Amino acid sequence: MIIPKHIKESFSDLKWPLITLLIILIVFVILYFGNYFDGEWDSDIFGGLVTEVAGVFLTFLLLESYINYRDRKQFEHRRQVALRSLSIALRRHFGTLFSMFKAASPNTASGDHTLTKPDVFFNKNYLDTIAHLDFSVKAPTTSGISWAQYLTMSFKDFSERLENTIDKYGLGLTPSDLDILETLVNSQYSMFIISIGTHYAPRGPSPMLLSTLKGGSTTFTSDESEKSFKKEIINYHEGLVELASIVNEVLETIDRDLIVVVEEWGSHVAPQIGEARIQS
Repeated sequence: MIIPKHIKESFSDLKWPLITLLIILIVFVILYFGNYFDGEWDSDIFGGLVTEVAGVFLTFLLLESYINYRDRKQFEHRRQVALRSLSIALRRHFGTLFSMFKAASPNTASGDHTLTKPDVFFNKNYLDTIAHLDFSVKAPTTSGISWAQYLTMSFKDFSERLENTIDKYGLGLTPSDLDILETLVNSQYSMFIISIGTHYAPRGPSPMLLSTLKGGSTTFTSDESEKSFKKEIINYHEGLVELASIVNEVLETIDRDLIVVVEEWGSHVAPQIGEARIQS
């Protein structure tokens, strides 16, 4: 026999109260059938107590099981709403990240239009490629701003959307969900990108994700600091992949299109391939 999940959870949450009631019930049943006392009065008393305790036991179990089931259903609904609200922000952010990759790429993929799973797209090649992005080059916008300014706005917008989700739906998210969101919001890599357009005005070519020793614009105090920075970049994209995975689980249940990285390699879609790449 398959026991419903909410029944199992009720047993787990209420284990000790239920065990106490069960022990009391067993004691009364033994006293009822054991005939330990003279006369018939004990059968009437303990028989009534068995009936009462059994009724309390069943009522307690069924009521708590229902409440547990209802609360968990409400929680699951709030979580679905919260995660579903992130789908647009993730799609937009993935579009920005692909644009970084395309603008810094030395070549194209096969085909003009490709849909790629996040865990496949954000690989070592992606990370190695975006390191060559020149932040001083004009971004693919009509305003004429640089990549530094464009990425600052894009990353800041995405981070604020994550923070709004935490503030608005925090009680409807699991601790694991919140850990992912807070990891992305507090990412040193994201903060670095956000600060570039705010505090830094590139003068000449500026591949900000490369060290000066490798032809870039960032000075690291030591090899360890450079390794730590690269680790932050990896952790950020791993967090994105994990977040996309749990959002896709929700989208799949409601038969919506899953979040993927849309690779538009055609020359009719900005940016052009390699237009912001700097050779190191």
